[in-house]
Amino acid sequence: MINKRFLISPVLNNLTDKETGRETRLEQRLMDVLCILSANHNQLVTREQLIKEVWNDYGGADEGLNQAISFIRKILSDNNKEIIETIPKKGYILHAVIEIIEGGAKPSLPEKEVVVLKNNKKQYRIAGLLCLLLLLGYFIYVRTSNSDKLPNNTKTKGADVLKDSSVKPGSDNVDIKKSPIDSVNADVRK
Repeated sequence: MINKRFLISPVLNNLTDKETGRETRLEQRLMDVLCILSANHNQLVTREQLIKEVWNDYGGADEGLNQAISFIRKILSDNNKEIIETIPKKGYILHAVIEIIEGGAKPSLPEKEVVVLKNNKKQYRIAGLLCLLLLLGYFIYVRTSNSDKLPNNTKTKGADVLKDSSVKPGSDNVDIKKSPIDSVNADVRK
């Protein structure tokens, strides 16, 4: 419990404001940031530590961390930035009284969850790559199989170009005619 007001349930990714009765479900990364700050309350937690532990050193994590801290401040009603203090260019300090509820454990980021998060990222990347390869293979297959199904008189070679084609209304038939120039070109090649 933070400041005898906010009950954190890391297992459920839930934060309950005892004063208002409002429950907020947190995204996993937000809960991870809050747990790390709570486990190290009244101590500086560096931005690098949070980025490494929560975002696994992801390139865009800096902006994600800024947004996470902003959101956590909103749900903790920390309008004056007194509960979570920003130490410019260094990190954050959670100024709070942390109370462990009976049967609860000290808030921390379990090691197994970190491994699962890393494996999930890798699995999602592999799955995405496989989907991309399957999609590419499908387009290549469709393209090559469709060109084989075209009638012989519609394929073009050299100067033989189809000039006049028309569709008769109310019919599925396509009437394709070669121009006299095509016939002359064919005679010249013989």
